[in-house]
Amino acid sequence: MKSKQSTITRRQQFKLFLSIMAAFAILFLTLGLIIFNLFQSSTYKSIDKDIKIEMASVKKQPSIKQDDSPMGPHNPNNQFESKKRNPVPRLLFRLQF
Repeated sequence: MKSKQSTITRRQQFKLFLSIMAAFAILFLTLGLIIFNLFQSSTYKSIDKDIKIEMASVKKQPSIKQDDSPMGPHNPNNQFESKKRNPVPRLLFRLQF
């Protein structure tokens, strides 16, 4: 039969085990949240930096010349002339059945 002392010791060990497990859970949860927030902020900062770089490179590109025709770019005559200047490319590959 178990003595009264051994049951008290087992209860005390179980309570200590639970308290240590809870402390480690709180510690790992806190560290996990800190790492997650650092990762998230660094990711957003790098994305913002890349977007600013891309915006600067787009702004540095030369502007596209606007068409001065009275009907705009959808003028049928203008479309016909553009087809004369830029022929439709032929099929660049062949299909095999």
